[in-house]
Amino acid sequence: MALTTCQDCGHQVSTRASSCPQCGAPQAAQQSGSRHTASSESGYGNIFPDMRAPDSKKSNLFGWIVIGVVVAAFGSCVLNTPKRTGPSVTDALDACRTAILQVAKDPDTAKIPYVDGAESSSQFTFTWNRETSLIRMRNGLGLEVPATAVCRFSKSDNQVSTLQLDDQILIAR
Repeated sequence: MALTTCQDCGHQVSTRASSCPQCGAPQAAQQSGSRHTASSESGYGNIFPDMRAPDSKKSNLFGWIVIGVVVAAFGSCVLNTPKRTGPSVTDALDACRTAILQVAKDPDTAKIPYVDGAESSSQFTFTWNRETSLIRMRNGLGLEVPATAVCRFSKSDNQVSTLQLDDQILIAR
């Protein structure tokens, strides 16, 4: 690396520098036939030494460490998710709602609200009553009336085992 003298302050300046690090005066381009290029640091790296690019080996290592931690965290979440065998409570509720719609006189206007199900080892039980929420269905005269219902979904058979609508058993398996 060759040095020259700054025309303004007389300080020693690299021939590759675009400006003097002492006074900031712009320096003439190299005369060696090749075009003047900025150093591998930014054009301001000679004026502001703290603006130099970070050590690429350190930043690459840090980047790989961060990626490794993220992958490990994601992998542990995916691998530790419990696998459910058999139907879920959502599957059971959907089956009960479908069974109620099948026995409704006007299924397009029936309103079946979401209720929490009780789960045992062999079945899910869903209850629509005055304490939870009532089903709204049309009767034979076309009037919308509230109705109570109890639906039991068998886990082993994967289907509705009992449907009781207004104290009348409609499905019993």
